[in-house]
Amino acid sequence: VVKGIMLNLGFLLFDSAIGQIYWIMAVLVIYLCSCITWTPWRHMWVNVLDIWANTSLLLMLSALVWFAARGVATSDQAEADTGMSRFTVATSFLALPCIFPVVAYLIWWAHSKAAQGLRRKVSSDFVKVSKHIADLIAQEDFDEFIDNLADRDFSYIRLAERVLRQELLHIHSRPGYSNSMTRKVSLEVAMSDASSDKKIRNMVNVSTETTGATQTQTQTIIV
Repeated sequence: VVKGIMLNLGFLLFDSAIGQIYWIMAVLVIYLCSCITWTPWRHMWVNVLDIWANTSLLLMLSALVWFAARGVATSDQAEADTGMSRFTVATSFLALPCIFPVVAYLIWWAHSKAAQGLRRKVSSDFVKVSKHIADLIAQEDFDEFIDNLADRDFSYIRLAERVLRQELLHIHSRPGYSNSMTRKVSLEVAMSDASSDKKIRNMVNVSTETTGATQTQTQTIIV
């Protein structure tokens, strides 16, 4: 609804065909950015189709500018050139206002205690939910849950599973990512290796604690 209102608003604000075309293009660019960011449709491929359709409209409108320019009167040519020059200069600086919020967010995410607390909370909640699923929910019930998901939610879960494989278990599962520690092995093999590594670390920790306790007792006896 908002998109339709904004598109038709251009016909009230601008008299020239070029102005109307550029208004429509600006509205479509904003809509495309919003659609890519929030994926408003329930099915992922509907979002892809919507993005592709609006991209096609942008390409068509860019071609229509060629024909709209012929409708400019010779007496208005100088004014139109001035307007287009100003528009070109203005659009070349559109990225500048976005740089500072992005840099501020990156600094906040890397150094802020609030961001660190958020990461710890997400980590804790994720572990709790995972344990709850593993301990209390049967495989058949979880399969039914996955079957009833919309494809967009399924895509998010699949992406999270790939991130865990790649970054935590070091299983090559994300195209475009290269890691010297990444292995092309099955999930079962990786989990078995991780379990063995955990047992070894526990044995080392126990041995270190025992050695430390022995040294402490020896020092006490000497004293």
